[in-house]
Amino acid sequence: MKAGMDVSAKYGIQEGCCNACMKACCCTCCYALQIQNEVMIKEKLHYGCMAVEGDGGSPAVQEMAR
Repeated sequence: MKAGMDVSAKYGIQEGCCNACMKACCCTCCYALQIQNEVMIKEKLHYGCMAVEGDGGSPAVQEMAR
């Protein structure tokens, strides 16, 4: 519950104490995955090969000579 409240405060997500408590008590695993997913989205991260990596976006455009 504390982790959910901390994440919601850090990223400006509207979540009340009662809502966080119910999620933490009724479905702890789902709530933990939801928190992790929200952090990954907000920090622009994704799962790479055996690591968490930042989203690099598209590669730089290179002009071809004619």
